[in-house]
Amino acid sequence: MGHTDPTQVITIRLELPASVPLSEQEAREILVLKLVEEGYLSQSEGARLLGISRAELIERMTQAKMAVARYTPEDLARETETLHWLQQQRAMSNRVLYPSPSQSSQKQQLMTPSLRFPLRAGGTEPVCGSPREAEGTYGGGQL
Repeated sequence: MGHTDPTQVITIRLELPASVPLSEQEAREILVLKLVEEGYLSQSEGARLLGISRAELIERMTQAKMAVARYTPEDLARETETLHWLQQQRAMSNRVLYPSPSQSSQKQQLMTPSLRFPLRAGGTEPVCGSPREAEGTYGGGQL
């Protein structure tokens, strides 16, 4: 059985000027979206209250130009650090996948995207120390 948080019922009576053309449902949606944006409700809770999917809730928040995610300065710094690390990993990976012309004159090793380990020139046997060689298998058979 799933755990349910206790709920409270709040009744709000709001008299809007006739120049504000909102239905009760539209006013309710704005309130729920704002509660999600401010962090009082999770996106899942807001979606459940409105009877829509979380993806729909995010789309409506986006249309209303509301913040869908909140980042603290620490969150942003951590995300930026992770992004830089991933970019460095990609750059190092690209050097292995696409050797420079000077490297190709040396004993050529290729990295095939489908196999993800280096092969000797000719592409039929793994280079010593590859993950598959360590496992003792290559191409479905024993090495």
